[in-house]
This record gives sequence, C-alpha cells and structure tokens, in this order.
Amino acid sequence: MTNDPSSKACGHGFDFSVPQLAGVLIPIVLGFALLIGLLQALAAFKWLPTARPVQGFDEVLLSHRHTMLRADHPAEIIVIGDSSSAVNIEAPLLSRLLPAEPRVLNQGMFMGIDMAIYGQAAGNFIKHHPGQVKLVVLLTTAEQLPNTRMSPYHESYWHGLFEGDDTGKPRSPASAWLAMDVARLRLANHVVPFAVHGQSGWFYGHPLFLRDHLPRHDGSTVDRGWFNRSGREDLSHWRINPDRAREAAKLRDAIPRDVTLAFGIAPMPEGYVGPEFRDQRDALMREFNEWLQADILLTNLPARLPNGYCASTVHLNQRGQEAFTRLLAEELERLGALGR
Repeated sequence: MTNDPSSKACGHGFDFSVPQLAGVLIPIVLGFALLIGLLQALAAFKWLPTARPVQGFDEVLLSHRHTMLRADHPAEIIVIGDSSSAVNIEAPLLSRLLPAEPRVLNQGMFMGIDMAIYGQAAGNFIKHHPGQVKLVVLLTTAEQLPNTRMSPYHESYWHGLFEGDDTGKPRSPASAWLAMDVARLRLANHVVPFAVHGQSGWFYGHPLFLRDHLPRHDGSTVDRGWFNRSGREDLSHWRINPDRAREAAKLRDAIPRDVTLAFGIAPMPEGYVGPEFRDQRDALMREFNEWLQADILLTNLPARLPNGYCASTVHLNQRGQEAFTRLLAEELERLGALGR
C-alpha cells in the first residue's frame, strides 16, 4: 500500500543568502535616502511650493480664535475655557437673552492645554479693545481640573500663530529629518483634500463650512452627538492638579481686574454622575478658585442634565446647548454680572 502524495501536508520555505538579501534591501534604502535628500534640498533652495497647512477642525478653530484677538468685534462678554465652553454656550442666543443684548464672543478651545492660553484668548482681545469688555465667563469640564496637560500639539499650534506660523511645528525631530513635514506641507497639502471626520464631520463636512459657521455664531460650535451610556461613575477621587492651580493664576493675571471674571463647571449627563456630584463639583470650584480668584462662582448652574441634552460626558448637544445658555443668562442677570 502506497501513500497518496496529495494527502501529505505541503510547506513552502524561502532560503536567502545574505548577499541576496542585501541586493534587495540596499537599493530600496538608497532610493529612500535619495528621495529624502532631494526633498530637503528642494526645500532649502525654495524650489517647492510654499507651505500650505491642511487645517482640520482643531486648526480652523484655533486660527479663528487667534484672528478674533484683533478683529473688529463689539463683544462685551468673552467666553473662554475648554471645548465645553465652545459647544455648551450659543453666543448669539446668550446675547439676545441678556438685558441690552450685549454682544458675546465665544473663544472656547480644547481640554488638556495650558489654561493660561484661555487667559490669552480673552486678555489679548481686551488689550486690543480697551474699555469694551465687561465680563469674561470661564467654563470648563470637571475632567479638566485633575488632568495634566495632554495636548502639546494644540499648544504648539497656538503659539505658532503668534509667531506668524500657521502650518504647525514639525511633529517630531524624526519627521523633520525624514522630510515628512516637507512632503506634507509643500506637496501633499496642495493636492489632497481634507474632510472632517466623526460627529464634527457629519455636521460640518469640511473645514470650509466650519470657517463659515464660526463668525455667524460668534465663535460657538455644535456637537450633534447623543449620549446613551448607562452606569454611573465614581468621581470622588478627583483632585485639583497642582499644574492646573498654577495655570489658573496665570489665567487670572491675563484678565484686567476691572473686568468681571465668572467661573463655572459644565454639567454632566445624569446617566454618568449621581446627585452627589453637585457637592463634589462645588468643592472643586471653591478649591480651584483659591488660585483663580474669580469674582463670581456659578454654583447655581446645574451640575447634571438629562442624557437627552448631552452629546458626551463633556459636551451638550444642540438641545442641551440652548437649555444651558438660557440657564446661564438667567444666572448672570440675577447676579448682576454685567453691572458690577
């Protein structure tokens, strides 16, 4: 009886000698090195197109914030803070709800950056519009206070705008050495379209539409998400990060003392935190204010809102944005924030 060869397992192996392997890899490495050298040389001799930033959602928003520092805008109220301030407050609606309808400019940015930058977003506007601003409203998420700085890219981009560089800094020494930034900024960005992804993409579609949206809404943005998570979190371990405390003092120094500074913490979904969160939030606000020295603490604003008003744990959706803006207007009027 003979074995059927077709029933035996067959394998394949590859046996390369070192010279053969080198013969394959060396031309690839040399070709890549020549390409890098060519790109670096063309950039050094300025024979490539000028750098063009492909701006996503974050870059468009930061560029708009920087532009507004000197823009001809009649704002008497400036909103600053992390992304919750940009999303949770609708500036034109807040203006209409307040007595005498003072114009509101939303300069909200992102969580995880140096909070002194929030102060720059208001303080520089005040400096270039003397005697105009009466009130600055700082709104952050509770999650901002215990966290360390998490976004060096956003900070670098913001500081680059002041230096006249809106292309962003090299992502890393390696990306600069490998000419990745040259290829991205001077070649690819001229021919490759960019679309915004995620929830922002569903609403804005393209940064061009975001650029149109921001001035029409005095800087406020929109989150179209929907929070449907169940199960509450225990946030009792949250504490003020010492770095945040030092940043708060710098933020306060950027706001002139004759301008009222109000501080609030954005509400979270009822499905995420329990009723006890209100006491914890108020304790965080009072502790943080030891360094911030705000004139007004917005402790009467809700610490929680129904899940249907929330896009995520840190953002409200459009329905929640309108509700929260109305509550903020009522509280500012009750406190006489504009007449202090």
